Amino acid sequence: MHRTRAFTLVELVVAISIVAILVAFTVPPLLTSLQNSAANALGNSLVLSLNLARSEAVKRAATVSLCAAADATLSSCATNDAWTYGWLVFADVTGDGLYTAGNDTLLKTDTIPSGSTLSGAFNSITFTSGGFVNNATALVFTATASGCVNNNALTITVRNPGEIISTPAPC
Repeated sequence: MHRTRAFTLVELVVAISIVAILVAFTVPPLLTSLQNSAANALGNSLVLSLNLARSEAVKRAATVSLCAAADATLSSCATNDAWTYGWLVFADVTGDGLYTAGNDTLLKTDTIPSGSTLSGAFNSITFTSGGFVNNATALVFTATASGCVNNNALTITVRNPGEIISTPAPC
């Protein structure tokens, strides 16, 4: 006689309980990791844009600016220090840090994910033809994401002569 093997109800409940416990311990760290990586991705995107602006200024032997976008259309620079909508990188014909129709657009970035913030106490950065920053003091950005824990925010500092430094920061 051939006997069929199967799980009993008790074995099934035990297996489901073990899986539930493993999921309960795994999901929260995974969510935290995803939130922390959102801040890093935002900061790294800004660093890439700053490096592009600086290298284009040197390559073109002209002024290149990066400014906060005024709105979601990415068609003008903000007049305040709100980096909510992203940023623009452009060859700045007048050198005033303002995006106008005559400027050559190099990059438009609207990569601020929901729940992430980018802050800086200025609305634009201008690199000279030598790759230097037009500001006497260091310009500091902070990229964070909601739910960020420990030192998983990112501080991006642009110092004269155009040095771009990215460091972890407390949330």
